[in-house]
Amino acid sequence: MQESILKDANVLDSTVGVQITALEATLTDMTLDTTLNTDEAKKQSYVVLKEKYNELLDTKTRLDNWRSNITLLPTPEEIAKGAENPFGKGAKDEDVLTKFKSAAADLAKLKSDALSSMD
Repeated sequence: MQESILKDANVLDSTVGVQITALEATLTDMTLDTTLNTDEAKKQSYVVLKEKYNELLDTKTRLDNWRSNITLLPTPEEIAKGAENPFGKGAKDEDVLTKFKSAAADLAKLKSDALSSMD
C-alpha cells in the first residue's frame, strides 16, 4: 500500500509540475502581448489562468508538505541496519493500515484539488 501511495504522489507531483510549467509559459507570453491592458477578454483570460496557476502552486506546496509529514515503513535494507518501526513498537498492522488509509485519503483530496485547478 505504501508503494502505491508513493507512486500516486509521484504521478500527481509530475502532472502538477507539467501544468505549472505550461501555465507559466502561457502567462509569460500573455504579459508580452501589448494589447493585454486594453483588451478586456484577454485581461479576463489572464486573470483566470493566473488563478489556476496560483491554485496549482498551492496544491504543489500542500503535496510537498504531505510528503514531508507522511510516516513510512522502513525498507528491508533499513530494517537490516536496525531501523525501528516509525509507528511505534506496539503498533499493530491495523494501526499502520489506518494511517496509510488516512494518508491515501489526504492524497486523494490533493489530487481532486489539482484536477479541479486544471479544468
